[in-house]
Amino acid sequence: GQQCGPDSIYGFDLLRPAPPMRVGEDTTLQPSLLFIGVGKIKAPTDALIEALARNTIPDELNLGGTYDAGIVLGVLRHMADCWAVPPPMRRNARHRIKVSLNVANGFSSVMEHTGIGLNFGEDSSVPWEVEDISTGGFRCVVPPSYTTGITIGSLIGLKPEKMDRWGVGIVRRLSRDPQNYLHVGVEILSGQVTGVGLREQRTEEEQPALWLDSPGGDKEEARLLLSPDTFSTNRSMHVRLEGK
Repeated sequence: GQQCGPDSIYGFDLLRPAPPMRVGEDTTLQPSLLFIGVGKIKAPTDALIEALARNTIPDELNLGGTYDAGIVLGVLRHMADCWAVPPPMRRNARHRIKVSLNVANGFSSVMEHTGIGLNFGEDSSVPWEVEDISTGGFRCVVPPSYTTGITIGSLIGLKPEKMDRWGVGIVRRLSRDPQNYLHVGVEILSGQVTGVGLREQRTEEEQPALWLDSPGGDKEEARLLLSPDTFSTNRSMHVRLEGK
């Protein structure tokens, strides 16, 4: 609507090509602003969350397919957080910082930089300047020429300046400002990865993978990152690392 009410969450300006913004006390109200609110959706949303928590999907909820109640519940809770007034607090504090990263785009490119891939000697990584960072992610503002092939969901390798180790992250947000620079939001999966080869016990053929975090620690489970569409629950994979 054209009026900013108590339940208004987002506002967008018809005269300026920019993404919707969160409405707050410091929002400058312009005649061209339109507002989006939740209206009376909270009560039915709470009732639906209670039903899904009992592992029941109401018959009147038509999702266009068959989905597990737990998956639907997770999505609905996320949407409820986005609708919350006031919005939920950020889990990790964000700090402004200026640091340069070398960025490699894609699984195979990251594997090359870990030393296990087919590296032909040409470094294809590009520099990104970090604007702010938190425990779980960071934001960069970079020229479009430095983000060729980057899309939401892209896996990227990350190496901070003056450091030898590579980490990995996933691009979660992309937006463009009036100066044509791209604002890239990245979720950090791991600050350190190791390239390894997986193989089944009776075969010699290896499948490349990235071992997230430092291998050989006291953790009860290992986190491995494989190339898309290669994981199978029917295969028992092994890795030889540091003589073990």
